[in-house]
Amino acid sequence: MVVSDHGFRLGSERRKEDHFNIETADSDHQPDGIIILSGPDISAGAIVKDADIYDVTPTILYLLDLPVARDLVGHPLTSVVDPAALRAQPVKWVPTYETNERQRASATVRDGNSGEDLERMLRSLGYIAGTESGDESSRDGYTSEQIVNLATVLMGQGRADEAVEKLQGVLKEHPKFFDIRINLAQALYRNNQKAESKAMFSSLISDFPDRLEVYEDYALALRLSGEYDVALGIYDQGLKVLEEWVPGLAGKALCLAHLDRDQEGETLLEKARQIDPRNHLVFWNLGLVKKKQGNLQGAAESLTHALELEPTDASTAVTLAEIHLQGRNIKEAEKILRQTMTKGGDKALLLAELGSLQLRSGDAQGALETLAKAQKLDRNNTDILGNLGMAYAMTGSLPSAIAMFKKLVTVDPEMADAHAQLGAMQAQNGQLNAALASLRKAIELDPARAHAYFGLGRLEMSWGNTDEGRRLSQNSRQLDPSLPSE
Repeated sequence: MVVSDHGFRLGSERRKEDHFNIETADSDHQPDGIIILSGPDISAGAIVKDADIYDVTPTILYLLDLPVARDLVGHPLTSVVDPAALRAQPVKWVPTYETNERQRASATVRDGNSGEDLERMLRSLGYIAGTESGDESSRDGYTSEQIVNLATVLMGQGRADEAVEKLQGVLKEHPKFFDIRINLAQALYRNNQKAESKAMFSSLISDFPDRLEVYEDYALALRLSGEYDVALGIYDQGLKVLEEWVPGLAGKALCLAHLDRDQEGETLLEKARQIDPRNHLVFWNLGLVKKKQGNLQGAAESLTHALELEPTDASTAVTLAEIHLQGRNIKEAEKILRQTMTKGGDKALLLAELGSLQLRSGDAQGALETLAKAQKLDRNNTDILGNLGMAYAMTGSLPSAIAMFKKLVTVDPEMADAHAQLGAMQAQNGQLNAALASLRKAIELDPARAHAYFGLGRLEMSWGNTDEGRRLSQNSRQLDPSLPSE
């Protein structure tokens, strides 16, 4: 079995370079991988269809006459096995390989020379990059590269504060190491230290003006902050480095759309599509532009194609699911989310959207289980915390709901709606003084928060302050006439 996790461009689509450059080599990669099987049990001339990288391990297990674990994501590619061989050796199954206690040798012997040979090979392939100074000294038992990898995992778990701490510590030892600096810039942004993040990105552009990933990450951070005009300038700087930079063209197009220059954006996306007709970003951003325009059918078509190119991309799946929800097609939205998780595993973004969908459908218990999984993967995500709090409330666990909203207002103290919801739950649970403080905080943050006035009015009435209670209730109804009069 010969496998590559990605394919390559052919003919005129390949980049034309005089010399090989590891930094740009992956631009010739194609999303579809390669798998070739040969052997006595393989049907000659059979075509592998609808295969996924997760299918490789189950197929190897089957061909070695070993049982396939049912908890594996993929499936054995039996369609290419000779029918007679398949009848003689059907697939055997076991629930999992993870239930037995692991057996460890009392001592592990490591050949130092073989390790050095492996490292040299990985470096030659571009999978390992050393520090610019060549210094591989460790900190707390970890090399700088390992700390960068750890920080990436921490950011994925919503623990940006820990990632910042780790990266700042190792940066003192390797102040010029590119990977540390760009990951620290990302972590600072995610930790809401936006001024520090911008300063780090600016210094990276100054020191590494040809590294397109700096422009891409910086512009994305600015886009997420709603600074579309500034992001536009960063994309333009990157496009001066490489005029056919597809992520830059796609990102710039999205900025233009948000600045109400949709036609210019679509022109850029068409240019990007001609350069790279199989680039997922092009079709995802086109879907976002069409969604902004209210063209839900066009958006769904573009996003569906984007998901075909990158079947495990959570952001694309969530956006596509949201469009189906706007069309009230809940089953299709759920199908998309579950299919993406089947192919790429559980991700906080997918679980959060699925949990929200379950809440809308009235499946509070299912939402509780889904959102609890999501919160383990991204512990400080405000959307997850809020929906998880609502799921606890809907399943009758008011103390757990209150605890979740307390955590939410700790993570984001400026969220008026969270304070208002917390106050309503505290009042319902008999914690009247705490409810009073929460509702007053909600009104302080948002003087137009009708439900907070209504809740305060009810509290004042319960304490016998009739006039004040009526005044607050009248305020609430002026802001929201649908609220009850008593």
